[in-house]
Amino acid sequence: MWWMSVVLATVVVAPGCGDDDVMDVGDAGRADAGRADAGRDASTPVDAQVEDDAQVDDDAQVDDDAQVMEDGGMADGCVPLECDVDACGTVDDGCGGTVECGGCEAPDTCVENVCSCTPVTQEVACGTRECGTAPNGCGGPDYTCGSCESGESCNTTTGACECVPVTQEIACGTRECGTASNGCGGEHTCGTCGSGETCNTTTGACDCVPVTQEVACGTRECGTASNGCGGSYTCGSCESGETCNETTGVCGCVPVTQEVACGTRECGTASNGCGGSYTCGACESGESCNTTTGVCECVPVTQEVACAGRTCGTASNGCGTDYTCGTCPTGESCSATFQCALPTVGWCKLQWPPTATYVEGGSVTVYGHVYVEGLTSRTSGTDVDPRVLAAVGYGPADTQPSTTGWAWTSASANTGWDGGTSNNDEYQGSLAAPAGTWDYAYRFSTDGGATWVYCDRDDAGSTDGYELDEAGELTVTASVAAPTITSVSHAALAHGARITITGTALGTATDVSIDGVMQMIESTSDTSLVIRVVDATAVGTGGALTVTTPTGSDSETVTVVHLVINELDSDTTSSPEVNEFVEITTGLPSAIDLTGYYLVLVNGSTDTTYGPSFALGTTDSAGYLLAGNGALAPDITFANEFLQNGADAVAIVQSAGLVAAGTAAASLPLLIDAVAYDTADPDDSGLLTPLLGTAPRAVQINESENTTPAADAIQRCGGARLDGRSFPVIAAPTPRAANSCAFTQAELQTRFETQCASCHGSNGGFAVGTDFTAATIGVASTQLPAMSRITAGDHLQSYLWHKLNGTHVTVGGSGVRMPSGGAAWNATDLYRLAHYIDSL
Repeated sequence: MWWMSVVLATVVVAPGCGDDDVMDVGDAGRADAGRADAGRDASTPVDAQVEDDAQVDDDAQVDDDAQVMEDGGMADGCVPLECDVDACGTVDDGCGGTVECGGCEAPDTCVENVCSCTPVTQEVACGTRECGTAPNGCGGPDYTCGSCESGESCNTTTGACECVPVTQEIACGTRECGTASNGCGGEHTCGTCGSGETCNTTTGACDCVPVTQEVACGTRECGTASNGCGGSYTCGSCESGETCNETTGVCGCVPVTQEVACGTRECGTASNGCGGSYTCGACESGESCNTTTGVCECVPVTQEVACAGRTCGTASNGCGTDYTCGTCPTGESCSATFQCALPTVGWCKLQWPPTATYVEGGSVTVYGHVYVEGLTSRTSGTDVDPRVLAAVGYGPADTQPSTTGWAWTSASANTGWDGGTSNNDEYQGSLAAPAGTWDYAYRFSTDGGATWVYCDRDDAGSTDGYELDEAGELTVTASVAAPTITSVSHAALAHGARITITGTALGTATDVSIDGVMQMIESTSDTSLVIRVVDATAVGTGGALTVTTPTGSDSETVTVVHLVINELDSDTTSSPEVNEFVEITTGLPSAIDLTGYYLVLVNGSTDTTYGPSFALGTTDSAGYLLAGNGALAPDITFANEFLQNGADAVAIVQSAGLVAAGTAAASLPLLIDAVAYDTADPDDSGLLTPLLGTAPRAVQINESENTTPAADAIQRCGGARLDGRSFPVIAAPTPRAANSCAFTQAELQTRFETQCASCHGSNGGFAVGTDFTAATIGVASTQLPAMSRITAGDHLQSYLWHKLNGTHVTVGGSGVRMPSGGAAWNATDLYRLAHYIDSL
């Protein structure tokens, strides 16, 4: 460091001393050094500069940390000085003694009791260095010791200037060989010359060394030979009549050219005039060479050889004449392979499905249509012919099915198919592929598989060629576990109901059936399936609900019901009305749990529900569930005169809970069955359309049809749900009993006795008092002998039915309608008669 002095003073106030001077280390040794003004803990900061002989006021404050001698220290109360951080050597302690402050750390030296550094001169610092820099010894700026000439660099360690050699690239320049100086006493090698070359050390170029003529010509008799450096030597000349072979350098005979030697010859050989020969050509297959003339002559094959393997068409004898190899039977044609065969495939199409997805290990049945003239158009079904080959195949997406990457499986004729017209035939095949995404297609052949026509899925099929974007699309997912059913949402599966099946591995379901009848799948997931129960499903308590996926199937025993409104009585004889009821049946004569289904009542004035909805419970052992007034001991009780009598409606719905009053008919949950009714009121389209749809199903039933609504009830005799035509009978109520859908024999006998006496009082075999059924069933009518009075099982072929409804004349009968003297039969009576006849 440069010279520096830091002074530390210790200020001391001595009791009884009148000297207020402050003494720093710089005062040590002076005449006034003995003054008591020094101290380490004085209020003056440690590194502060204090002027010599600085005055301190008599009233100056002394820090709490100042050391004050009371009864210790020197006898006169003087406190010795301590060493400052930069003090060195022996220093007067200010109290007549000295203190040793030690030495200095290099490069400092002790000057006047203070550590300081004295820099060396540039001459000493640089010494023998020619270049670079050297330190001054005290941490100050370095000295510059000189610089190097051009082409030299400074070695900063030694301070010497050293030569910088040029690179090989610069030193050699364009030289190909030899050496070149690096400019610092060394050399670079610039390359070597190839075989047969020497290096010109002056120019650095490789020069060629020519071989001698003797070496170059060797054994050559004639021609020239290269000297190896672009020149050549003459090696001799040939005698007259000889020519020099420039390749071998040998003199010899001169052969004629092949063109001259062969002339017009087509085949065989010809001499070159020097002992050799030329080949003048070869004959085609089936020809032989005339070695004398050199002409190719045809050798005809026999018909047996020419026609081998052909059953029709012609075959050449090889010499311009054809043999006839046979003719085809009527209806067949000769194919390109000369076989009698069906006509070629005129058209084909991948029919169904256009896309398919299943789990690995499963398969899908794929259908294809084909047209072959004269074959597939024989009938409207599939005209089976073993000569028609069909196959379904799959391959990489967006590739032609004719390529080798496709796999094919034979398909068979679908003998159960009928297209309705005599045109195409249908084939079916099972398509099973490994996991992945594939294209699939059909192909057909009528020539034994020699040629195939490939079919895509658009309507044009093969007509416009096979189009990659119209291929069937197949997705096969990795195999998963077989499905399991853990629960079914409802105890009773009503026709038309939406049922949720829970379980595992259900997401790839391909079929859900009950006792073999396929159900309608609405949605799927891995853990649930939602289906709609189709009306074709058999009613019963032991049905097998089966879920099928590509990896297996699982079944659950279920109860299937035909849940319908069976009878309704909204207008009764009592006052107040205490016998109103709605009767519900399931089609099963046993107790059935109907949880999840509700009865709702709809007011025709507002076309909304009124009162509460009613949760259906369990039917009685006969399969009936009765909702009505308390007098009927119903399963569901509502107040007297609660059931409105028209135009109104009642319905059974499937719901997750009670249906709120005031719900619009069009907003009801899933409808299972409904009936719209009145007592001589106009039809209400606001009820009919949302509940029953349109005609012919949308029929509103009139309980007053017999003019005695209080004595009658509306009764179901048809099986269809949500169809007003299923309620043809208005008759006396039969709660918890069978409806009056057909007359009994006794009822008909009574009707005959009371209503037909005016015409049949004494009428031979068909007179009042005779056995009615014996006189009618299978007995020819007098007025229309071609038709029996009653034809068992067919009311439309029963003359009595036509007489009662007034259509007897239209079928060829005569006379007046029956009963001419009694009350005309209404629609209910006519239906019950028809039902009786049809049940015989």
